[in-house]
Amino acid sequence: IGTSTLGYPAGGRNTLTLNGTSQSLFGLLTGGTTRSYWYFDGTNTNLASDNNGGILTINVSSANPLILATSNTERMRIDANGNAAIGSTSTSSSRLNLTWASNLTGAPNLQMDAPASQYKIMRFTSAGTARWDMGVDNATESGSNAGSAFYINSFTDAGAYNGTPFKITRSNNNIVMSNGLSVSGMYSGANSSLYLV
Repeated sequence: IGTSTLGYPAGGRNTLTLNGTSQSLFGLLTGGTTRSYWYFDGTNTNLASDNNGGILTINVSSANPLILATSNTERMRIDANGNAAIGSTSTSSSRLNLTWASNLTGAPNLQMDAPASQYKIMRFTSAGTARWDMGVDNATESGSNAGSAFYINSFTDAGAYNGTPFKITRSNNNIVMSNGLSVSGMYSGANSSLYLV
């Protein structure tokens, strides 16, 4: 459409080619209203659901995985059980499996970034109810390494905040344990000891 040259005219392959002067768009409509579209905007290829189209679903109807790739190399897959793998072709039994490829430089890392005025939280729940948080607080970074302290919070059976039993401040690396420290089994051997520095 708009061209006499077929895209990717390999043997045995049927093609539909859209050729615009600067952009190309393939839309899906019902009753004359655009629901979703696939288009090239001159720089990027986009797959979108219009405001009238609701949720955009990418689905593999069989038991095969959904694979995302760049530069013809697999980067991420989601298997039929909903387990995801990044950097690996195996999801194993983990809900999320992160693998650092041997050809990459630097240390493996998982980064969570937000402005200093916002919490950065990793939460552990039971049946959707909060049990533990660990993260960085929203204290102002006012200089001299102040603010953004690391903490661990606990929650009640009902999921209500139950206190901060553990906290480390950045400015002096002080560790605060609000309910004290209980150590068991430290003195069972002749040379067992506990050092507080």
